[in-house]
Amino acid sequence: MSRWLSAQIFVKISNKRTCETAVSIFIMNNLKIEQTDSGVIFHVKVVPGSSITKIAGILDGMLKVKIAAAPEKGKANQALIEFLSKKLGVKKNNIAIVSGQISPVKTVSIGSISIENILSALEPD
Repeated sequence: MSRWLSAQIFVKISNKRTCETAVSIFIMNNLKIEQTDSGVIFHVKVVPGSSITKIAGILDGMLKVKIAAAPEKGKANQALIEFLSKKLGVKKNNIAIVSGQISPVKTVSIGSISIENILSALEPD
């Protein structure tokens, strides 16, 4: 049995025009990943200044990542982007920190990747 759950959510917005948007949300052990037209969005809890850069688990629906870089002058953010790039096999310029640049809780957007590729890359060995 798969540990992944998926749900299709349809949002109907009614104003002068009616528009429907489908959003896919995938959950693995409480990790929430949203599929968008351009890629995926998920939340990351960063623990900078760790001894090694690695995925530390899931915390409150967020991917928890320990980062060896210090939290100064954007070094931890850059290290997070480099780590995710290598882990997920995407180019660094396809990864953006959408919000939380100076916070340990960040919203990360990754373009040009399918949800399936993210899920398989995050599967434990």
